[in-house]
Amino acid sequence: MANNFQVKTKSKSLRCEICHQVDQFDVETETCLRCQALVISNLLPQQSNNHFQDWMVNLGSLSSDMPFPSRELFTILRQALGLYWKKFLLFFSLTLSVLFPLAFLTENLVHYQLGIKDPLYSLIIMYGIPFLFIPLAVGAINLAVFDHQRGEQSSFLSLYRRLLGHGFKFVITSVVGQIYQLVGFLFCWLGVLYTYPSGAFASETAIVEQKYGISALKASHKIGMRIPIFLLFLGLFNWAIPKFGSNFIAQTIGDKALYYGISLSDLTYIGLTSLQILVFPLFLIIKMLIYLRLRPQEQENSQPTNSSGSTFRLR
Repeated sequence: MANNFQVKTKSKSLRCEICHQVDQFDVETETCLRCQALVISNLLPQQSNNHFQDWMVNLGSLSSDMPFPSRELFTILRQALGLYWKKFLLFFSLTLSVLFPLAFLTENLVHYQLGIKDPLYSLIIMYGIPFLFIPLAVGAINLAVFDHQRGEQSSFLSLYRRLLGHGFKFVITSVVGQIYQLVGFLFCWLGVLYTYPSGAFASETAIVEQKYGISALKASHKIGMRIPIFLLFLGLFNWAIPKFGSNFIAQTIGDKALYYGISLSDLTYIGLTSLQILVFPLFLIIKMLIYLRLRPQEQENSQPTNSSGSTFRLR
């Protein structure tokens, strides 16, 4: 009997069909940096085969003491932009649900609406509350990126429901990571050398590896010190775009805003909040993809050797 099956559509693969991993897999070209050595090496003579396998596998499995190649960063930036636009509504809603309410937590609200005049209490409310609630957006976006890399679907409610399953220890770990990063910005060179990279991946480690507290900071430091300069520039990008973009918006449409009764300071604050909601998810996506690329794999401790002596690092 004739076969009448017909393929109508073909979706892109989300992981390698050989090693079933996503960290070395390029969705656009559907090639795996780790496993293409196994395919190409079959076409080479035995001696060249061994050298080629070792070179390709070690290239795709960077050890913790090797510098991270800049070409990988450009690839990650391209993937992050693609993911950002592909799931823009999800990332936008996750960020909006946290940052938009916090935007109303201003000095006028604390002093005049709530009647809190004490400077210490005012600082605790204005800066303590954001430190506790921003990790919710960070964790939800990290989960969304992690689900996408594993080929799984996620929604707004499911992400926050799973995030709450991590408990208060995730919030504490993320807050400590934010404090480390803040110290890095206040003391720029110190941040480059230690504090900023040490806290940069605390939330990602808590989400993916479920390590919390000191364990998360140690893992974050180990990964962050691979690319400290890039992390600092990435953090500056997350701060500078809303800061200077809001000033540009105020200068550009300030006259029209005054016509409608909106002061320049209010317009600047509205622009700052809007740009933060737009830029913050992209910042987290880039950071999460870098973490997934750099994080150590448990399988690295087990390296089976083939009969010809070439060692393959399975990740």
